[in-house]
Amino acid sequence: MGHEEAKLPEATDESAKTILNLLRKLIVYQFHNTSDTAPMRLKWSQADGRWLKQNGENLGSFLYRLQNEEKPYYTRIVKYIRLVLPFFDDFDLYPEFGQILLRWKEKGTNKVFNAGQASDGMLRTIALISLLGQNPKDLPAVLFLDEPTTGVDTVSRKEFWEMLKRLKQQGITILVSTPYMDEATLCERIALIQNGKILSIDTPDEIVKQFPENLFAVKANDMSKLLNDLRKNNEIKTCNAFGEFHHITFQNDNENSHNELIHILQKANHQNIELKHITPSIEDCFIKLMN
Repeated sequence: MGHEEAKLPEATDESAKTILNLLRKLIVYQFHNTSDTAPMRLKWSQADGRWLKQNGENLGSFLYRLQNEEKPYYTRIVKYIRLVLPFFDDFDLYPEFGQILLRWKEKGTNKVFNAGQASDGMLRTIALISLLGQNPKDLPAVLFLDEPTTGVDTVSRKEFWEMLKRLKQQGITILVSTPYMDEATLCERIALIQNGKILSIDTPDEIVKQFPENLFAVKANDMSKLLNDLRKNNEIKTCNAFGEFHHITFQNDNENSHNELIHILQKANHQNIELKHITPSIEDCFIKLMN
């Protein structure tokens, strides 16, 4: 069947036509192809480095041009890469018969590595940072980034969002899709989407304020048994596992219900029980809206 948005080219109303025309003008960057034969891993024409291509195939040539013509932005890209990839030292770029191969050195060694030796994640990280770290004048007024940090470690994701913050300060509008709810809180406005349908759209603070019930976090020594017992308890309205705690709501939210729950759990041999009221996260709100 596909998603409803796939039917947009078939629509005949003026709003749909306007949206379709705007979408056709977008530049889509896709750095997911990092296979052994991906163009990004191969040599590219030295002369073809003015703009970074949509699949990053001229990444080496693009960086070579920045290194020679726009040194401050090249230096900034290297700085960002070092923050995300601490072992990285600098690129080693030079033309061979009019072509450039992406090469770099690691800290503490003179050995030179090339794109063919890079992991998929490393290559995508370099391409993404190179795109975002270039002269802002060469970036569009609006950036659409589709799950840019998927597969990236927590520290690297943090540095990436710092980059986005700097771009925003330079007047660039950024739309990001992400499966990470903690990243959603870093945005000015968010849309929570399930199966192509917008469940809610607002600022992170307003979405949290709209959570309709008091939310509690509970934990004990045996979290697996605790989860099963909570879900069997008729006084518990919702129960979801969240890391070191389970998040719950009550059918009847009052102090007697809270005390009764602790008593029931103690009778079930749970130890070191902790129950506390918490502020809902964006993920809590998303799960509530889905249900």
